Amino acid sequence: MDNPLREQVDAELAEVRRKALRRQKRNSIIKTCLQIFLPAIIILILLNNVIGIAPVYGESMEPSLYENDWIVFNRLDQIPEREDIIVAMKDSSNRQIIKRVIGLPGETIDIRDGSIYINDVLYDESNFLTKGETYTYDIEFPVTLGSDEYLVLGDNREVSLDSRSSATGMIKQNHLLGKVVMFVRIYN
Repeated sequence: MDNPLREQVDAELAEVRRKALRRQKRNSIIKTCLQIFLPAIIILILLNNVIGIAPVYGESMEPSLYENDWIVFNRLDQIPEREDIIVAMKDSSNRQIIKRVIGLPGETIDIRDGSIYINDVLYDESNFLTKGETYTYDIEFPVTLGSDEYLVLGDNREVSLDSRSSATGMIKQNHLLGKVVMFVRIYN
C-alpha cells in the first residue's frame, strides 16, 4: 500500500474508533442516568399512587400516635374498617387529617353520657382509648351516616377536632387517602 492509501485507511479507522468511543461514552451516560433516575421515578410513582408518607401534627391521636411521628399509609386501601387509622382530606380545607374510624356507612352513631353507641349498642373503645370520655361539639347526635360517610375520631378526645365538629364533619369516601399501615416514632 502506498502512503496516501494507508493514511486514508488510518484516518477512517481513527474516525471509526472516535465514533465507537463517543457511542460508548453516550451509552455509559445513558446507563448511569437510568441507574439514578429510573429508581427515583419509580419511587415517585409509588409515593404518589401506592403509598403515602405524612407527619403527625398535634396531640389528637395520642397515645397511639404522637406529634412528629411519621406514618406510612396505603393509598390503594380506601375501604376502612372500624378502628382503622386513616388519612383523609378535610371537606372544608385542603388539609390532611389522621383519625380513627369509628362509624361506618349506614350506621347510626350516638354519643351520650361520655360514651359512643353504634346502632344503639354501647361501643367498647378500651383497645385504644386510655383516658377521657367522648362528648359532642356542635354536631347534633344521633347521626345516621350516608352510604359514603365515615365518622372519625381522635384517640385523645379532649383535644381532637374530628367528626363531632362541623369544622371536620363526617368523612366522605372520596376524601379518604388511605389506611395507616405503620408509623415511625422520632424522639426529640
